[in-house]
Amino acid sequence: MSYAQFEKMKRQWAKQAGVAGAILGAVVSVVGIWLVWIQYAQHTQFERLADSSVVQQQLKIVQAPGEVNPDPYAQQEKSNELSLQPEKESGSQSPPSNGVVLSLGEDDSPPTEVNSGGIKVIHWTRDYGVESLELEDGRWIHPTPAPPPWAYLLILLSPVAGFFIPWICVRTFAGEQTLFSHRHAEGQDPNAR
Repeated sequence: MSYAQFEKMKRQWAKQAGVAGAILGAVVSVVGIWLVWIQYAQHTQFERLADSSVVQQQLKIVQAPGEVNPDPYAQQEKSNELSLQPEKESGSQSPPSNGVVLSLGEDDSPPTEVNSGGIKVIHWTRDYGVESLELEDGRWIHPTPAPPPWAYLLILLSPVAGFFIPWICVRTFAGEQTLFSHRHAEGQDPNAR
């Protein structure tokens, strides 16, 4: 095989590897588009519902001071702490243990039942932010961050990188083979540089 034939074959291999890599990069881009679209849809749905008039109205009710709506956390403050207390020697039907009862408090986010605007229950954080929403169809949505800007760049660059990475690898490997075979044909030591 002559050097020109080998160079032509090397270019063909590099193009074929580059096309295969570009196809794989396009598949990665399609999956990336799908994942970014889902994340963006979840983000906008939560933001839209968390900023809705129903949630804002319930937030005003929950934050309003007074006898009608006491702070829900004030009553839970003691139950939220981890408490280790010896068992009482009364006739309780609790299972035997080493004399210590481990009791954890309930969830620190008191839910607000709404049943309006597509929202069934609002779960609040300690500082009255929306922790999660239970929708009327039974789904739960949580705050999801917006897709980062680099995700869009990755979608664009995947096919390009998919082409160039194998193309460069094949050309480099084939170039080493060309150098090896050329020196071997001339009778030189192929390992010499």
